[in-house]
Amino acid sequence: MKKVLLLVPFVLLLSGCFFGTFQTARPIPPGSVDSGWFVNIPLYTNREVREKQKQAGTAFTIPNFGGHISYGASRRAEFGLYGSLGEGIGPFGKFLLLSEYSSPVSFGVIGGFAYHPLAQGISWKLDLVLSHALSPYSSIYGGFHYGYQPDYRTNVPGGKDIWSISNFTDFQELFVGVELIRQRKVRKSLKRIPYSLTMEFGIPLVSQPAIFMGFQFKI
Repeated sequence: MKKVLLLVPFVLLLSGCFFGTFQTARPIPPGSVDSGWFVNIPLYTNREVREKQKQAGTAFTIPNFGGHISYGASRRAEFGLYGSLGEGIGPFGKFLLLSEYSSPVSFGVIGGFAYHPLAQGISWKLDLVLSHALSPYSSIYGGFHYGYQPDYRTNVPGGKDIWSISNFTDFQELFVGVELIRQRKVRKSLKRIPYSLTMEFGIPLVSQPAIFMGFQFKI
């Protein structure tokens, strides 16, 4: 319960633009619980490009923070709660449609919706994810993200107050990532290192996009 409550102040105090999945296509085992906490940063090739997009009101300038907590419902389904500064907080579900037991890759769908208390509206997302386990301790994944959420890019021109943003719009992104997991049993000096690290790169399908680089940690 404490981990769930930690999401609430993040969502209420700040705001950002969300792009990122940070999950493979495979659900967690039935009866197990999982949680992750991420940061996602928009990157530009140089300052000049970033400033031009700020002037045009199309720049992504604010890092996004968030996380999730989920429960394994079956071998092909996982449900939980997710939240981020750009999306708000709400429920989600992951469904495995194709398993690596019968094909070279796993294919899953992740969908959810959230209420954003600052924009006072409902956002939603749909992720199509392909993944492949390289070993019991590493997986690669990629896919397509489609979301409807507050558009904080419109905040730039004129210095509008970011707390009063209310415009929602559609966003799409292509992403690729790698999930790394350490062994549970390690020497005492290494136990403070996160159990899992996920690194993800995404390209929003907009004109002159930023590249989103994100990291998720599981403890």
